[in-house]
Amino acid sequence: PGGTGFGGVRLPKLASIMHGLGAETAVNLDGGGSTTMVARGLGEPLAALRNVPSDGGERADPNGVGIFVEPGNGRVEDLVLRPGDARVFPGLRRTLTASAVDDHLTPVELDEDRVSWHASSGWIRDGVLRAPSRSGKVEVSARSGRARSETRVRVLDRLHALELSTRKLSLADVDATAIVRVTGRDAEGFAAPVEAADLDLSYDESVLRIDPAPGGIKVTPLRVGATIIEAGVGGETVKLPVTVGVETVELYRFDHPDEATRWIPNGTNGTANKTLSVVPEGLKLTYAAQRNMGITKTPADTRIPAPGQPLIIRAKMSATRATQFTNLAWYDADGVRKSKLEVGSRVGENAIEWTLPSDTKFPITLAELQVIETRAHLQAPGEVIFHSIEADVAPEIELPRGGAA
Repeated sequence: PGGTGFGGVRLPKLASIMHGLGAETAVNLDGGGSTTMVARGLGEPLAALRNVPSDGGERADPNGVGIFVEPGNGRVEDLVLRPGDARVFPGLRRTLTASAVDDHLTPVELDEDRVSWHASSGWIRDGVLRAPSRSGKVEVSARSGRARSETRVRVLDRLHALELSTRKLSLADVDATAIVRVTGRDAEGFAAPVEAADLDLSYDESVLRIDPAPGGIKVTPLRVGATIIEAGVGGETVKLPVTVGVETVELYRFDHPDEATRWIPNGTNGTANKTLSVVPEGLKLTYAAQRNMGITKTPADTRIPAPGQPLIIRAKMSATRATQFTNLAWYDADGVRKSKLEVGSRVGENAIEWTLPSDTKFPITLAELQVIETRAHLQAPGEVIFHSIEADVAPEIELPRGGAA
């Protein structure tokens, strides 16, 4: 299960485990890509995803187990300071935030103007700490009325290197934005974020606008083009190539006479109850009523390479039935299989698009396509004809010497 290569616990064994723990009633929920943990952090108003689902995103799961707490007295009884393990480089800034909870640890509104801050060294104003010039530790406290909280900020050794969260940034169009995290490291490899206020930035201002963002910078395109962002602090610099706009390239067309031998069916029960055939429009997959139906490129060394760092992969296909989801699977630069669910197919012609996650390790090779219907009462026989696969690829930009770290 989960691609680990190890067998999981079967239901009888799970029942025995739960009984041994003293449970009288237990519920086994769907696992795999359905395994999702959502929780609200202390002092935070909203719940957020806490794990990394294997599908790359959350499934539309109808069932779950929730634990809730009743609201308390609604008054500020304690403060929560974040981050709790803050690090900073000598002389640089680190932004801390304060939130409030009541006597039941549920979040309550906090008037930031009534929060007073104190630092044992350096200085702090409105939660922004300017670190002292030497490494060590800074005790930071915040107070609002009777509520008070403390945290410790570690001042690392001198900044030795800068890193960015991406080596190249490709924005599909002028409506797209991106957050780029800037991280510094000292000579021993300890890391801390570098805030925008401490960075000296150089770039083509007619192509981009850069604004501060938590842990880095927010990049907003202004026109189609390309530029290189150069960021520097403490004698260290890093460069980031940025492109705005894309060109569409065709990666594969399902028009070979032997197309049915270049792929194998996949999905529920493997190849069972599925057939492939070549038709004038492309490769036809015929399937019986089931959950997952798709195709896998074979052999593995013929997976479809995608050039550069594509922003979007697009599959053109026609379908005789609407489905709940479509799925694309690929292998990244480390040889790790990744996949992503998208909207389902509709009856007739489709152009399904998958936007690749920002942390994708390029280059990638495409391996599988699927249509999925998890609702048992809607599962029925059908056909899908695959026409072609395209990618929206950013224009090439040359990385200057001494480029991105």
